[in-house]
This record gives sequence, structure tokens and C-alpha cells, in this order.
Amino acid sequence: MKWFCIPAALVLSACSFVGSVVETTGISGLVLFDSQIAALGYNIKAVHIFTREGQPIVSVEPVVVYKPLPPYVDYITWEAEVPAPLGTPITFWVEFFDSATRTVYFGQAQEDIITNGNSYCWNIVSLYIPIRNEADLKSIGYDPRFLPNKNYILLNDIFLTNKLTPLCSNRIPFSGIFDGNGHTIHNVDFNVENIQFVGLFGVIKDAFIKNFTIEFSGTLLELGGMRTQYAGIVAGIAERSRIEKISVKRAETENPTPLNIIKSDTTDFFWGGLVGLIACDYVGAFTYESVYVTISACSLQLPIYITLNYSYNGPGDLFVHIGGLVGSNGPYYNANNNHWGVGYWELITHIEKSYALFDIGVHYNYNHVVDANYLKLYLGGILGSVDSMDMSGINLTIEEVFFAGNINVNVIENINQSIGLVTGGILGGSRNNQFINIDRAIVLTKRIDFIRDQPGSVASMIAGSVNPTKTSCNYVYSASGFIVNPEALWQSSTSSINGQTIDRDQVNEIFFRNSVSTGGLAWDFQRTWRWSSIRGCPVFRWE
Repeated sequence: MKWFCIPAALVLSACSFVGSVVETTGISGLVLFDSQIAALGYNIKAVHIFTREGQPIVSVEPVVVYKPLPPYVDYITWEAEVPAPLGTPITFWVEFFDSATRTVYFGQAQEDIITNGNSYCWNIVSLYIPIRNEADLKSIGYDPRFLPNKNYILLNDIFLTNKLTPLCSNRIPFSGIFDGNGHTIHNVDFNVENIQFVGLFGVIKDAFIKNFTIEFSGTLLELGGMRTQYAGIVAGIAERSRIEKISVKRAETENPTPLNIIKSDTTDFFWGGLVGLIACDYVGAFTYESVYVTISACSLQLPIYITLNYSYNGPGDLFVHIGGLVGSNGPYYNANNNHWGVGYWELITHIEKSYALFDIGVHYNYNHVVDANYLKLYLGGILGSVDSMDMSGINLTIEEVFFAGNINVNVIENINQSIGLVTGGILGGSRNNQFINIDRAIVLTKRIDFIRDQPGSVASMIAGSVNPTKTSCNYVYSASGFIVNPEALWQSSTSSINGQTIDRDQVNEIFFRNSVSTGGLAWDFQRTWRWSSIRGCPVFRWE
């Protein structure tokens, strides 16, 4: 169907009430439908107008529903008196009802601003299933009305009354859009018994997760003894996906209770505040594929304490990947057959405009490890490790991010085993010499404590261990007063990146300098960031 537009009048009016004047705007418009959606013949129930933040303003029934070939619908017209002045940012949604499946859908039109003389005319090209309550949310991937490849939108805040089993599994990942619409999911805690992929979503693939807050209430996650596990509060594993405007925090803002994670009897372990592992699914031997994953405008404000009780009896090395936002930017993984594959591919990850504001502690209780050559912990304030194939081009870009918090690692062991800590305020380290770009980043960490002085351990402000010939760092800073205990951990070798040191009283100034040429970070304080005088660092404008 061709795009066309019928002129729609815009009438301005003001309504007066006793004792006050409420400014309203009379608006009208036209909504067109993609031919595939029109052919489905959904009943049109209403047009909903929301603020940009997702708060409902008004809902109206359509004035005219044009059906050239019943039950097909080509367009509707509508009129509404909106209790909002000119210049108000608004979004439009159209509500449908599918009588065959008894499913309600929301079709997103477009975001706009109420302006004088504007004529609203949009094309609906995708439909969203509304999530209204806890039952709807927990049905995603488990109910035929809430399939994992559909699009969903939260219509209000949701309060969970019991633990949530991760939505969608490794065999059937979530592959749609989940739009939080500016709302909050409260009282989140996970059922993790015998579950390999832990998070709001177990595994996401070809998905877009955006625009909501997770208020995490759980204080203990006992992940138990089983095969390699992947855990994050948003997703255990993310592949070919985008995660945007997600905030993870406690309900209490002052002195929040730490989340205690106990991991026992395992091989490798991946933990991230948002995502455990960013990976590429195995598509076949000698098959080349470029896989893109983006994390944008996300934050973690949740203290973490992790206890690792290891009793490992297998050969080879053990690796633990822990990051404030992502555990590891890792290799490809076959979600169906549960194994790593062999092939040609390039995993390209972009982490931008995000931060982690938390303290993290890791406690090794390392008992009876037999035949393990080495145990290494990769720990980063933003990303734990990079572990993808060494292809041409940059595998990882991290820009406009900061980490603020303290790191403490304690080791108790019963054997003489090699243990290494590779830690950095932004990136823990790289295993296979990947291409890495870190740009306009700052670390406000005060100290790193590692109780056991072990050869091979590295601590640095920006990146613990990388290949300097394949790593580009531009305008990266660390605040003065950084303490490493013991001092032997500090290595000024070419594999570590510490950035330019600045005095702590310069932190505010460097954030607000608009140009990198004048020694600033050139962050976007007009649309993305605002300064929190209470925390002494930036936070998002919408938080």
C-alpha cells in the first residue's frame, strides 16, 4: 500500500475552570496501516496518547475506520482534546483486538511534539502485546499467547509477588522487542534452581530490550553445582541484540543491601550486572558471520558480593568472568547443542553512555582442585573480559562510560595452585589479543584489595591486560588517590592501561568540558546526563 496523507486539522483551544486555567490542545490525525497488518483485520479499539516518559494522557475511539476490503483496514482518523500545552513531547499508540486469538495488540505510531499547525500522519508497521501485570510478564515464552518472537510493551509499573523463572530458554531465545515504556519492574528476584541461563531473560537473540528500570530485591542467589553458568540481571546470554536505557538498582538509594551470589562446583562462570555473556551462536564450520551487540544508556547501582566454592576435578584451566555491566564479550556458543563451535566470525560489541556505580567483593573458597592448571579471575568495572576471535577490525568499543566503586578479592585455598587476578576499572582483560577501543572514559575507583599476592596478577585503572598494539585509548582518565593492596599487584607493563591521572577535585570540571581538545570528556549533558551532587558523579537525566 502506498504512503498517503489526508490533511488533518489542528485546533487550539483553552478550557477554563473555576479557580484555575488548564491549557488543552485539540488535535486530530490519521493513522495508516502496513498492508500485512491491515490484512489481519484486527478490530480497532482506541488511539492512546502518552507522554514521552510513558505516562498516559488521553485515550479516544477512532472517528472513521476505512475498510476498502472488509475486514481489511487501511487507515483510521481520530480527534482528541489533550490536557497538555504546545511543545509537549507525546507518543501515539493504536489498540487492536484479535478476536481469533483473543489477543490485544498495541501498534506504535511515532513520537512527536504538539506544535501549532502540525498535521499528524503515520504508518503502523509493527504490533506490540501489552504487559499489564505480573501474570502477563511471566507468561512470555511460556504461554502460546505470549510467544518469544513477539513484541511487548509495559503499560504500567509491575510489582512481582514471588520469584521469577527466567523468561525464554537457550533453546528458544527471546527474539522480539521488549519496551518498558519508562516503567519499573519492582521486587525482582530469580528462581535459579537447575537453571543454566539466569536473568530476566535467560537468552536473547535478535532482540531489542529497552526503556525500563529493574528494582532488584533479591539478596541471595545460590547458583549451585552444575555446568558452566551465565548470569546477569537482564539476560544470561545476549546475541545480535540491543539493550538500551535499562537501569538496575535497589529500592533503597542510601546504603543499599549487597546482592550475595554463591557459585559452587562449576567450570567457567560468567556474571554481569546486565548480561553474563555476549556471544555468537555457532552457525557452522568455516562459516563467516559478523555479529553486532550494542549496550547503550544503561546503569548498575547494586553492590555485589560473590563467593566461589570450587571443587573442580577436571583437566584444563578455569576462568571466571565478572563485570559491572557484562561478564564477558565472549566466543560463540551453540545454544541448542550446548557447546562451543568452530568457524569464522567476528563479534563486534559496542558499550556506550553507561555506568556502574557499586562496590564488588569476590571470595574464593578454593578446595581440592585436581588437575586444574590455572584459575584466573577477570574482573572489570564495566566489562570482565574480551574473548573473541582475532579478526580484522575492532571487536570491542567502549565509550562515554565510567565506573565508581571499590574492588575486594579474598582467596582461601587448600592447595598450591596458580591463581591470577586480572582487573581494571573499565575492562578486566583480553585473552586472545582482540582489537579494543576505549574512548572518553573515566574511573573513580578508590582501591583494589587482593589478599593473596600471586605472580601473574595485574591491577590497573583502565584495562588490566590487553595487547597494546591492538588497543586504542583516547581521553581516558582515572582519579587520584587510587590504592592497590598489595602493591606488588600494580604492574606498569605495556599490557596495562592506567589512563591520565587527575585530581579528584577536577572530576566535576572534566565532565563538563565540552571538547576533548581542552581536556574534557565531551559527554552529552543536554540530553543524556545530569550531575548528581549527592553522588559526586553523573547519572542519567531520566533517573
